[in-house]
Amino acid sequence: IHSDRGATVFPSWLPRGPANFGAAAHGTMAAAEVRTSGLYHVSLTLTRLWGLDDGKRDILRNYMNLVEAVDLALRRTTFPQRLHAVGVHAAAYLASCQELFPWIPGTTNEHLILHQPELLHRFGPSRYWWCFAAERWNGSLQATLTNHLLGVH
Repeated sequence: IHSDRGATVFPSWLPRGPANFGAAAHGTMAAAEVRTSGLYHVSLTLTRLWGLDDGKRDILRNYMNLVEAVDLALRRTTFPQRLHAVGVHAAAYLASCQELFPWIPGTTNEHLILHQPELLHRFGPSRYWWCFAAERWNGSLQATLTNHLLGVH
């Protein structure tokens, strides 16, 4: 992925993202780096690497449904056709997750993606409301004592 990424030419207005994406030395990625890397860099690289591989094509399609749902949900405007497309891609992503990885249980966040069209319809573009809910949720999770023992109270 790293060598392919270096060979890719992007428009100058698109942020490059971290050069050592995924390496432990990079540390925690900022939200903008995650978005740029996931929506553009990784998408193009995986399409080149897996697009003609019959064994990986379904996994690539799964990832691209997630990318499309996220990309559409993060747009600056909303309208009924876009909201419908977010729901279609989110449902396709979750359905293919269950087909490709039946041994992995679904998560709360995966369920929440199905509610994005309704939230976008009620509250408008996510850029105007997403941080508030996410920050409140993060705050409540950080206040939970786990001692790194998941599932033990």
